[in-house]
Parts: sequence; structure tokens; C-alpha cells
Amino acid sequence: MVRALIIAALVVGFILAFTFGRRKDIWHFPFLLANKD
Repeated sequence: MVRALIIAALVVGFILAFTFGRRKDIWHFPFLLANKD
């Protein structure tokens, strides 16, 4: 279940990043989520 939540969070993050058109956010989201482990 943990992996599912992480994957979902990553997907949402990527979608938001693409929506705003900010490529930098795409790189920041995964790192922030990874640090929260």
C-alpha cells in the first residue's frame, strides 16, 4: 500500500508539473517525496 501511495503522489506531482509547464518542479517533486521516507 505504501508503494501505491508513493506512486500516486509521484503521478499527481508530474501531472501538476506538466500542467504548470515548469520542468524544474518535475525534478523537485520526486526528490521531496524521496526525502520524506
